[in-house]
Amino acid sequence: MTVCIGAICTIPNLGQGIVSCSDTRSVVQGFSSSDRTWKREFIQDKTFALLSGQLSCGKELASMYREYLGSGESQIALTGGTILDHFREPPRRLKEKLVEESFRLKWAVSYQDFLNGKLNSLTEAQLMQIGLDINNIVFPDGTQMLIGSLETGTPLLFTVDPNGQVFEEENFAVVGSGYSIARAALCHREYHQHFPLDAALYAVFEAKRLSQGDPQVGPETAMWIDYLDENSKRVLHPLSPNDQTFLESQFAVFGPRPLVSPGVPPDVKKVGIRGVAETTSAAAIRAPSHND
Repeated sequence: MTVCIGAICTIPNLGQGIVSCSDTRSVVQGFSSSDRTWKREFIQDKTFALLSGQLSCGKELASMYREYLGSGESQIALTGGTILDHFREPPRRLKEKLVEESFRLKWAVSYQDFLNGKLNSLTEAQLMQIGLDINNIVFPDGTQMLIGSLETGTPLLFTVDPNGQVFEEENFAVVGSGYSIARAALCHREYHQHFPLDAALYAVFEAKRLSQGDPQVGPETAMWIDYLDENSKRVLHPLSPNDQTFLESQFAVFGPRPLVSPGVPPDVKKVGIRGVAETTSAAAIRAPSHND
């Protein structure tokens, strides 16, 4: 697994852009792992994706996005009202492909053959099991995708879950095994899309660093800034090693610090090691009110 983070921010004199990052760890279950994996995929001129889970599945989904959305004169024009519907189509197609492969491997018939009644000779229990199997088909290894887009002129973030469902996210988006930690870190910072670029860079970097508490998240970080220039051309700015060294120094100052005997609350100190007898009434051990 991994962690991928995207956050909308405000860039001086240019409006809003997207700060994004991922770790670089990939794992082939039972075989090997690497901390040098590129997880960013080009989708359209102003749209990118970050991959989590099985990279081959993620890359296939990214390819389906490119094929569906097109390029040049044949490129689908995305608007604020249509972009979500368009982004939902490629995951549906991948899900249909997985269902088709499952039928051909297990029953040697196509999914359409099944719908046409070719397996109606099976028992009711077997047919019900087929229905359950279809419902349980998901992208392998919990594959997810984070999509950032500037196609409409406004930064937008989307996530694709292992079931193929696509959601538009507000302010920031996180996918991967480090989701819970990274999201909690950004919520703790009360992150919103009007964070200035400097604060956004630190908040996203901090969320990624903290997510490394998950053993499946790698220690290396790839980080980018996407925005539109004065001519509405997309600009991609990868953060350099020097940039990340600076953010690491900021993390040493503003990030969590080791606990050094924080002290015991005064009412707990009165209890000492005696505790409270089990026979004490509930009223006696209630939390003190403001009137006490």
